[in-house]
Amino acid sequence: MRERAEELRMQVRRMFEAVNAISVADLMVLVDALQRLGIDNHYQKEIYTTLSRVHTGELEILRSEELHIVALRFRLLRQHGFFCIYRLVLSIYFGPVVLIRSVLC
Repeated sequence: MRERAEELRMQVRRMFEAVNAISVADLMVLVDALQRLGIDNHYQKEIYTTLSRVHTGELEILRSEELHIVALRFRLLRQHGFFCIYRLVLSIYFGPVVLIRSVLC
């Protein structure tokens, strides 16, 4: 039983390592699923590395058409302590944002 558990953990780690094979949106969904299942403590290093690469722009989410992915990215980055400007997040969804008056401030 322990061998099977370790094998499954390694499969999830390989998913994080195969960054070029899966989209950044899928990685965000994977991180969210791991957190909701309560097993994210096994993958703290991989989650931090992935989110820091997303935050620095190394892994780029090109103008996402799905607001869910934009909101998920924003929540995960904020939840893990990465500073995220809402205008930057909105620009991913809507394109370049021209001086917005928002209730978010």
